[in-house]
Amino acid sequence: MTRGDKMLRRILFGVGFSWLMSVTLGIVFAISTFGREALALPAVLPMTLSISSLISLLFSPLAVWAARTGPRNLLIYSPALWGILAIHIVVGVNHWLPLTQASLFAIAVVGTVIIGFIPRRGPEPFV
Repeated sequence: MTRGDKMLRRILFGVGFSWLMSVTLGIVFAISTFGREALALPAVLPMTLSISSLISLLFSPLAVWAARTGPRNLLIYSPALWGILAIHIVVGVNHWLPLTQASLFAIAVVGTVIIGFIPRRGPEPFV
């Protein structure tokens, strides 16, 4: 595998992981804000997906950088970061919405940077 192939795989993995986390957190945000039945409304789910996709584009460079230590770190530590962000959404969204959105961004950036600095363990199966 050439260096270019490894770079392309790392980019695709980081962008895909960023999109998956953003969309699922966007759905958690929509459910905690509007209630579960709001997802059946015609505009809620498409708006959630489009806004989450735009946010994932903002985080993609950081996710690609964090993937430099290998996909195993992202697969192990990102679910913990996702859980922290989901709990923050559920607890904070009904109290201080603007503060919740700013602090979500800050937590996500700090968490992704921490994941990017965790050393690689063992050989990576891909990327």
